[in-house]
Amino acid sequence: MRLTLLGATGRTGRHVLDQILTAGHEVSVLVRDPARLPQRHDPRVTVASWWCLRSVRAGQSRISPCS
Repeated sequence: MRLTLLGATGRTGRHVLDQILTAGHEVSVLVRDPARLPQRHDPRVTVASWWCLRSVRAGQSRISPCS
């Protein structure tokens, strides 16, 4: 199952992300600073940053990773 998690680098989000990965799920995360996400290199984790979303056109229906 693929899940979406907002705030994955926060106090609660870090624990939720660990539980999601331990359960074997894939996850898309939305964070302010991807560098603060230790799991950012895990192939089951897709990372998008808030700054990246600011440049996304209105009406786009999905969160996609940005470089």
